[in-house]
Amino acid sequence: MRTDIISDGWGISYPDAISFAFNRNLIRIQGETDDEVTVTVQRESVSYQDKRETIGGYVQFDISEYIRLFFSVKETELVPSLDIEVHVSLGKGGNFNFTMTCIWGVINIGETFNSGRKVIWFKNYPQTVSFYSSDNAVQAQSDNEPLKGIDVTPGIVHLDLDGTFPKAQNHATILLMEEYKAIFDYTFDYTFTSITDNLVLNIEISNADCGIFIRWIDRHGFYQYWLFNPGDISYKVSDIGEESEVNSTAFLDVYGITRVQGKETHKTIKACSPLVDKETFDMLLGLLSSPLPSLWDGNEWIPIHISEGTSTQSTSDLQDFEIQIEMPELISQKL
Repeated sequence: MRTDIISDGWGISYPDAISFAFNRNLIRIQGETDDEVTVTVQRESVSYQDKRETIGGYVQFDISEYIRLFFSVKETELVPSLDIEVHVSLGKGGNFNFTMTCIWGVINIGETFNSGRKVIWFKNYPQTVSFYSSDNAVQAQSDNEPLKGIDVTPGIVHLDLDGTFPKAQNHATILLMEEYKAIFDYTFDYTFTSITDNLVLNIEISNADCGIFIRWIDRHGFYQYWLFNPGDISYKVSDIGEESEVNSTAFLDVYGITRVQGKETHKTIKACSPLVDKETFDMLLGLLSSPLPSLWDGNEWIPIHISEGTSTQSTSDLQDFEIQIEMPELISQKL
């Protein structure tokens, strides 16, 4: 958290410049007397206001709920980060304003945000790569071509790989100069501090064109992609609605026979990625906790659900990663 002074006798601690919408985003205000404090959370023309009285000169706000209201989460759009303004005012005089970049995600103790990593680019499918950029100092390179600067908007970037590397055949590299990276803890006032090391994303190209291609948003607001091998398909069928007797006709007497109004059919597909390394297994685990998994059907992204269950990571260097995909309900006639 950051700390500052609102006015004489009034101090404030407030969220870091980079914050996650599902972590607690606290504003703490301490003064020598009691007063009324108003916090306004604003983005463009939309704002939310919270007004409270101090007790013993102290009051605390958690603005996380307000932050989440600014995000519009849709299947057809990638979720960006948002710059949000916060205004703090005291009833007896004194104002304090700050801005924060908010990410649709959460970070847990010990996790590293925005680290260099290896990315598999499945070139026969639509794919982006996500990273955080604090400025425009981003360079890209594919195969043996020279590095070139690319324009990005500061914040969470979802970079289209086909558009950035149209001639790539084997590999590509994204280089971020002196970027933000940190391991999250409660030790320091500033959770994310600028480092002097360059952040490197090594992109390896795969030409695989057969499988189940899935996209999801991970806990840090980054989109991940993976091509799974398909397995067995199962169908669960159940009755819905009321039962009704079949009317007799002049040609047929069907006394005692009934029909149901409709049927529900749910399709489940087993999928597997065989013998992945520990780093890849950790990345794939994010699929199990993601609320937005989608499957590419060749034309568009279809929302899916990953079945509940337990996934165990062994001590082996390589192991299989298995999931069960629940497809949307199959549409059928209803009487």
